[in-house]
Amino acid sequence: MAGVERRGVDLENGELMIEDTRVVVAGRAQASDGKSEASQREISLDAFTVRHLKRFIDQMNQERKDFGRSYPDHDYLMAGPEGRPLHPDTITARFNRMVDRAGVPRIRLHDVRHTYATLVQDAGNNIKTLSERIGHADVTVTGKIYAHRSRGTDRVMADAMGAMIERLAADNEASETAVEARLGNDLGNDGTEPDRDPPE
Repeated sequence: MAGVERRGVDLENGELMIEDTRVVVAGRAQASDGKSEASQREISLDAFTVRHLKRFIDQMNQERKDFGRSYPDHDYLMAGPEGRPLHPDTITARFNRMVDRAGVPRIRLHDVRHTYATLVQDAGNNIKTLSERIGHADVTVTGKIYAHRSRGTDRVMADAMGAMIERLAADNEASETAVEARLGNDLGNDGTEPDRDPPE
């Protein structure tokens, strides 16, 4: 996100183009073209995100206007009020402060991707679409690394299979009862063959 530029944001259609990123090398932030071709992608934005992005971009436009020519000449979306691009470590530090204020266990900012991927799969969404959305070249990477199994997510499957087995068992029991009833008619009460007229 540190490398996303405003020109890649299409609020009208709710889309975001992700091309380059910014990484930290020897303490300094520098541009990078991502890990792979799959990293460069266009993703859809939900209405909630679009609404807040619009408010944020409107604020940035006002700040750019207020600072005039002293506003840095770049197009990065993640910038401070004075226009300076946010260092990736600054973004991480702000994320950590938000987590602490929320009173939840701290995880790495990158681990939010893992959480997102897990929740998407738990909700029953298509893993191939998820893989493309988070920029993986191979869907197996998404399944093996980024999507962690949540406890209890197999409950629906367990209940469905249990109901099927119970239904089949009930059907089988009813069938066996019917067979035993038919056999009981053919056998005597003691289970022996009933007396039959001897053949002539």
